[in-house]
Amino acid sequence: ATSNEIAPLRQYLQLYRVDKEESSYKKDALHIKICITGIGGVAAAYSIGKCLSGYPVDLAVQAGIAGTFSSDIPLGKVMRIKSDILADLGVEDNERFTDLFEMGFLKESDHPYFQKKLIAPQLGSGPLNNLPEANAITVNTVSGKQSTIQRRIEKYHPDLESMEGAAFHYVCLMERIKFAQIRSVSNYVELRNKSKWNIPLAVKNLNVFLIQWLKDISSLRQ
Repeated sequence: ATSNEIAPLRQYLQLYRVDKEESSYKKDALHIKICITGIGGVAAAYSIGKCLSGYPVDLAVQAGIAGTFSSDIPLGKVMRIKSDILADLGVEDNERFTDLFEMGFLKESDHPYFQKKLIAPQLGSGPLNNLPEANAITVNTVSGKQSTIQRRIEKYHPDLESMEGAAFHYVCLMERIKFAQIRSVSNYVELRNKSKWNIPLAVKNLNVFLIQWLKDISSLRQ
């Protein structure tokens, strides 16, 4: 979503830059393009669609931080999202939320959905597929009220929450592009208390993984 989330990766890639805009890089046989999507589903959908158009893409990776609903997941944990859900697209009636599937506007398994979920593809062997998996929800307003948190847990049973993941899954599934969403946990989803967050740790661990992953696949393609 933001450049700060992958600042160490971009610094690492400076030696391999091939354009003045600092968005395209070539490392050995790898051609890498970085797109900063902005925050929220609308900005992400536009940016991702524009970034992925015009040339063939072997793999699209969305990398960023996320909040977790589970106290069993430690801050700084890097995870691969296996499914994402649009968790606030629908109608609110007092304390009840009804999504578009329940309203009858969409069928639960209409393409690109499967049982309301936007499912990531399996990638075979390798570091990406070896990451622990998580189910995520995507919202335009992050959960910060106890009733909202509880409702989303009961309805969708999520592990993580972001503001852009489902948009990324949707675009890639519609365009039939192989993809992976990678998230590092920066905070617990609870009543908002930023003093308990650890964004620096989440960013550090995310970028350590991404840089090592690029080194690994680059060596395989030499």
